[in-house]
Amino acid sequence: MSRYKIFVSSLIVTGVLMQYAPAQSNSPQGNGHPMSNTERLKQLHIALTKDALLEALHNPNAEVRDLAAWQLAGERGRDVIPAIVDAARIEKIPRTRINMAFALAWIGEKPGFAILNDACNNSSLPGYLRAAAAAYLLDVSDESCFGAVMSVADMDSEPTYRNAALGLLPRFKSVSKNDSQRIYGIIVRSLTDADPTLRLGASSALVQLGTQTAIPVLRNAITSERDEVVRAQMQADLSRLQEKK
Repeated sequence: MSRYKIFVSSLIVTGVLMQYAPAQSNSPQGNGHPMSNTERLKQLHIALTKDALLEALHNPNAEVRDLAAWQLAGERGRDVIPAIVDAARIEKIPRTRINMAFALAWIGEKPGFAILNDACNNSSLPGYLRAAAAAYLLDVSDESCFGAVMSVADMDSEPTYRNAALGLLPRFKSVSKNDSQRIYGIIVRSLTDADPTLRLGASSALVQLGTQTAIPVLRNAITSERDEVVRAQMQADLSRLQEKK
């Protein structure tokens, strides 16, 4: 596997779990975006008045609907919450619905949590969207999508989506001893997956777990790894894991 392919694969994985919701000063999306919510809304010729934003929740442009939900949620006016909830519930585009739900969950609104939970547990959605919904819930300290993330990480047919879920597993902290062992087992199995992206993801996930019993397992994976680039990254991950002793 070439360095170029590894680089592209890592970009794809990053993109799968990127924070899709628009940037705004009081939301977690502020860093890394070229413009704020207000700037983008102005660029799209949407006025920033409450009435205009409420109307924008039903704009034909999905990006506008998404931006309007975040702008209204960020202003935290109680009177606009029902309109955001209604818009999120009827939203036809899954990614936009998930983003709108995250806007609600970010300000503690229960319907947002419910919509995100439904999304992560919806097996008809692509794995990357299920993982994104789960990641958003983890961002607001909700671990209710654990089972769904385990399912995507273990059984999704698309390696990139499995890798996205794999990277979330170490973020689940309130799990039973048995579930901790299941997490560890899925990650270790992925170290020998045919797809190099998954092998890289598994190596990184072991570092995030910080489990010292993984050191000899990762050493063995390095010994048997035939791809030069993957092996080099695994070696770097091993060093990071050893530093956690």
